[in-house]
Amino acid sequence: MLHCEGHFQGCGARPRVQRLASALGIWGAVCNEGAGLLVQALAPPDNWQVFVQQLAREFAVEPELFCNESQVSTDNFSGEARHAIAGRRFVIGASMPGARRLYVPLDRGICAACVGEVEQPGSPRYQHLLNACIRCGPRYTALRRLPFDRESSALAGFPLCDACQQAFSDPHNPRCHEQLISCRHCGPRYRLENAGGDMLALEPGQLLADAAGRLAAGQVLAIQGMGGFHLCCDATNAAAVARIRHIKQRPVKPFAVMGHPEQLAPYVDISGVVADRLRSPARPVMILLRRHREASGHADPLPGVAPGLTRLGVMLPSTALQHLLLKRLDRPLVVTSANRSGEPLLFRHRDLLAWDQKPDALIVHDRVIEQPVEDPVIHAVFRDGHIAEQSIRLGRGLAPLTLPLQPMHPPQRRDTTRSRTSGAPTILAMGGELKNSVAVVTGSPATLVVSPYQGDLFHASTLQAYREFVPRFTELLSVTPTLIVIDSHPDYHASRFGRELAAQWQVPVIAVQHHHAHAVAVMAEYQLPLDQKVPAIVMDGLGWGDDHTLWGGELLLCDARGYERLATLKPFPLLGGQQAARQPWRNALALVRHLSGAWQSRVLSALVSRFPEQGRFITATAGLAQQHDKALMTSSVGRLFDGVAALLGFPAYEIHDEAEAALWLQQQAERAAEPLKLPEDNNLCPQAWFPDPVGSHGSDMAVPTINPEPFLDYLLRALAQGASVPGLALEFHVWLAQAFRRQLATLCNTGNRKAPANTRQVVLSGGVMQNELVTGLLENALRKDGFEPLLSRQIPVNDNGLAAGQAVIGYMQAQQVVSSHPNNGNPQCV
Repeated sequence: MLHCEGHFQGCGARPRVQRLASALGIWGAVCNEGAGLLVQALAPPDNWQVFVQQLAREFAVEPELFCNESQVSTDNFSGEARHAIAGRRFVIGASMPGARRLYVPLDRGICAACVGEVEQPGSPRYQHLLNACIRCGPRYTALRRLPFDRESSALAGFPLCDACQQAFSDPHNPRCHEQLISCRHCGPRYRLENAGGDMLALEPGQLLADAAGRLAAGQVLAIQGMGGFHLCCDATNAAAVARIRHIKQRPVKPFAVMGHPEQLAPYVDISGVVADRLRSPARPVMILLRRHREASGHADPLPGVAPGLTRLGVMLPSTALQHLLLKRLDRPLVVTSANRSGEPLLFRHRDLLAWDQKPDALIVHDRVIEQPVEDPVIHAVFRDGHIAEQSIRLGRGLAPLTLPLQPMHPPQRRDTTRSRTSGAPTILAMGGELKNSVAVVTGSPATLVVSPYQGDLFHASTLQAYREFVPRFTELLSVTPTLIVIDSHPDYHASRFGRELAAQWQVPVIAVQHHHAHAVAVMAEYQLPLDQKVPAIVMDGLGWGDDHTLWGGELLLCDARGYERLATLKPFPLLGGQQAARQPWRNALALVRHLSGAWQSRVLSALVSRFPEQGRFITATAGLAQQHDKALMTSSVGRLFDGVAALLGFPAYEIHDEAEAALWLQQQAERAAEPLKLPEDNNLCPQAWFPDPVGSHGSDMAVPTINPEPFLDYLLRALAQGASVPGLALEFHVWLAQAFRRQLATLCNTGNRKAPANTRQVVLSGGVMQNELVTGLLENALRKDGFEPLLSRQIPVNDNGLAAGQAVIGYMQAQQVVSSHPNNGNPQCV
């Protein structure tokens, strides 16, 4: 008997097992079990060992990952397996529920074979706009329950035609037991409708011709994909792009562009590993450097798509419809989620028809989307001529993300009637307020599962969707939480819901510090020992601190059990609370409050001159900056970026999208240096900027602080003397990287009792670490000091990865918390 746990479902594993077993003279059955496979067979010992070894090679895994029970009585086998053994056959058996369901099959973009079928006249799947096979198509988005079979998916309502049924049942047919098998006769099918829901076209050829004509004429179409609706338009049509911005209420944030490689080549460099990643099953949006630069003086060839930005998000088609539509239109499309900015993705036909922002037409399919999911986003980060990936958003094809928390060991003999998770704690982590995902840790060995992106919970509709998603996700994984983990911020909606669920399920709940969770998420990805302390540099927006201030620029020493705060950015007032995250000029006033009165006056005068209509209000706010003892304090590097951007001339009074000012500052800096080559910092960081690197710089903090004021004094002097804004922006990035590097080096090289004893690894995390320039400078500086910087690639460093760290911390603390919990419906927040 062989148990295979991992991503074995939805990829044609059972027919491959059947063919291999039959070739080796092995009799029995293979079936889906939970989220994995179960093989029940009778075989000579030598043949069995060859079978296990070849199966491991077939699926590119280590044989030790299989639970191999070679001495099992056939009395314990299913009736199908015993019947097959009696007939000296090997068959594909009926699926079994199983208890462990952590490996959820992921959606996969259309493969080359399916593209060939839809393009070939005479093929039974010619122009079948929802063609899919064992290598591609919807998995998670079509899943109702595990195991992944047609009857437990959204395809259950589409009976197979005679030809498809014959292929499905034939062990020698490539489409044998292909759960998503379909054709134009079986369905599902697409249809074209007007904005009111009246059908305009059903026949695929007519649908494609009509849709392409509408897009070419500048219309906006809503097209249903694997995980929800996209709004689409001709990416070269400025008026159409502006209309989508109006529909989404998204005035500035860039859009992604979809096209075939030859259609995208004029705008970005698609070659080598970039091309391979774009073609990978996840079909991610990849953020790449644009060929077009503002400095060239040429008009933007994609007007309004990514205004003023040097990077562009691009993706390849993931469905047959998208592939054929792009070929007909012969130009790239803007493809963006059908929703208002910040609200949940629309994925039901009825919801789109009820939406008050109407596109010109809809392309809708009749397959139910069981699990809505956004597109995945990956940033291509350039390092010394090489490209590394950084996950920005866990979406279709990348999530649910499953990772082991420790190296797998040969599993023990298993009782198939019980869950292998028996006795192990099951942790549910609720995530944060922004870019939310949830996460689960369970099992022995422990496994981490991170959900797809859920969005920003301060939107009422997103919060409602989140509250519906969490119990559905735990049910899909077949887990019952024994501990719930929340962020320590008292007012996060995710934390409130976590406390509700804890009371409802009568389990304990613990609160975890925001930046500790960020750091431990990286530790989990790199498989670091969870009880080994490592230093962590966390540059972030805002997170609730133990001292009831908002942290965001932290040097921590931590493991998954706890942390110490080694140093922090010197706190400054958060003028106006949450308004400071939307109005960068507030942070400029807060940052200069301890500089000379002359500098404060010059900064105020510059801001009033830049925003004359709000001049009186800005002046009044400047007075509040001197009363910082009454303001909430923050050490946020995100707000530091906003403030420096405002000092250097960021033109907007209020931002519309998160990190808009920080991105402007980064792009200013990149104008002063070739973005693909990081500047040498030797001449950019005079010692005068770093007085007393381990001192408190006059603050009343219990830990050393990194004081930006000497640098800000220099920056304002240089600006007054006519220094270029791009040059000063670059110097700020260099100063920031060097400030944290020097603080770490000082603490680790002076025999400080808090210095890590056995490692030179340094974790880097937090939303600011999405800034390619800062992370490159910091990584280079740390390597010069003999450190090994660790920046996560699979788990986002922004708040989309927060739940991963929360869940791991909860797992380490679970035994103590759960054993002391009275289980009386009144869990304590620890």
